[in-house]
Amino acid sequence: MRKRYRCTKCGTTHSAGWDAHAVWDEHAQAAVLGAVMDQAWCGDCGETTLACEEIVPASGDPSIVRSDATYVRNDLEAAMILWESYLDPESNAVLPRAFNDLRDEIGTQEFRQKLLNLVGPLQSVWEQICAEGLEGGMAPFDWNFAPTFLMRCAVVRDLASPFRAEIQPATIEMMRPIAEAHLPGGPMAPEEADAA
Repeated sequence: MRKRYRCTKCGTTHSAGWDAHAVWDEHAQAAVLGAVMDQAWCGDCGETTLACEEIVPASGDPSIVRSDATYVRNDLEAAMILWESYLDPESNAVLPRAFNDLRDEIGTQEFRQKLLNLVGPLQSVWEQICAEGLEGGMAPFDWNFAPTFLMRCAVVRDLASPFRAEIQPATIEMMRPIAEAHLPGGPMAPEEADAA
């Protein structure tokens, strides 16, 4: 079973782990891992607790074993597609202004990390759309689904710390009606019906 650890405060997996310390290895002439401590840590939240979760292949069938290279390639492609969706002038024109405000506040590098946190939810919602047979209303993944997903995400600010903000991912409940409305032969979206 493959697993990952997620910060229970913000949900990130990319910067969550445990405190550790390094020691100098005279033979290797380098700092090496000395010990891992019990305290969980998140690069965004500080001290936290971690939740362990099983990584299930994209098909939803945990009996299918894929190599780490496949997971990494799929994740990288999804991350690139999200970044392209953000940069695309047509998509960016309809994104909430809060996205650009957040990028201006925290910088491009940190903003990319926020988008990177959306890769898991993006893939999970797509898997659910496909499992329900609704992909025909949202395909293709890169040109239609990912930009639509990003447009349904929201910047959420922590009232206790206004400069701390996260991008809340779109959910299957948000995406399902859009997919259903755009299925071939399905009901038209309200704006399409008005135009007809």
